[in-house]
Amino acid sequence: MIIQLVISIIPWILHNDWSTFLVTAAGTSLALIHGALPQWRKEKWACRRRNKLVSLTRGNGGRLIVVIKGCENGFNLEDPATGRVTVVKGTRESLTVLAVVWLALLITVAGITKDTWYLMAIGLLGMMQNVTAAGASRTPVQAGIPLEFVEEFGEKKVMGSLQKCEERYPGVGASLLPIVFPGELRPNELEWWDVARTAFSRLERRAW
Repeated sequence: MIIQLVISIIPWILHNDWSTFLVTAAGTSLALIHGALPQWRKEKWACRRRNKLVSLTRGNGGRLIVVIKGCENGFNLEDPATGRVTVVKGTRESLTVLAVVWLALLITVAGITKDTWYLMAIGLLGMMQNVTAAGASRTPVQAGIPLEFVEEFGEKKVMGSLQKCEERYPGVGASLLPIVFPGELRPNELEWWDVARTAFSRLERRAW
């Protein structure tokens, strides 16, 4: 944004044409105001806080499963999947006003006939910044969900990985079993999981 403003000052200095700077400053201000609306923060963190264990998969046939064990103040990641949106008071009115102002700015830009190359350079720079920001990789902390890697189970077969996970975290592997293996299991696998479920039931009774 600073570079865009610097470019917009050039025609003001050279040709005493401040229209490019005015349009750039107005567009930058509108973009910042638009992004600072409380609605976006409400939508981004629209979930309850609770201690919950969640498994993220790509569905049947997926090769990667991420198990997230929440802390006392962790996000309930099932809530964002519901698609419910709570509109913050004043959001509709603010967006209406911003839409009118953006339209006025667009009409103003269309009327500029001098030093339009500077506006093109500013717009090109803005598009490059948007593409870079949208495609940049981000850590979970930057996304607002701080995660701490604990361990990974990567056996030669998926069943072995689930069994290792069940041994380490009782109940987790069993919950993933019908997703990864929706069909019938082998007799020895059925026997293993029956024993594991029995052990998990005992742990639950002790916890209560």
